[in-house]
Amino acid sequence: MTVTAKTKDLAAEWREARLLHPLYSALAREFVIDLPPCTDLESTVDDPPQESVEHARQWFLEMDQKKNILDTITMFPLFHGIVSKFLYERQMLSYHYRFYTSIKTALHSTPTHEALNNIKSLL
Repeated sequence: MTVTAKTKDLAAEWREARLLHPLYSALAREFVIDLPPCTDLESTVDDPPQESVEHARQWFLEMDQKKNILDTITMFPLFHGIVSKFLYERQMLSYHYRFYTSIKTALHSTPTHEALNNIKSLL
């Protein structure tokens, strides 16, 4: 592996870690997981040194080790609620988009009387 490839891998790993860090931190606060924050991840550095990436890896490993089956059981309703809300909102957006495009298509492609009947059938 070349130095450039290693640098790109570190940068990608760092971006993923920075995306996951707020979620892990929120879970640590919510479920009182006793682990000091990862100051490297809380920094605004976009191109970290190797040492910062290694600290982040260690922090995630420790967080994963602190969780146990009871945490998973108590977190399920929380995640279920969040996922359900997300899926509902996505479904509603999808419905409204399909409805809007159907009306738009009906109005532009057919005579007015037929377009109104098509719209009524969508309701």
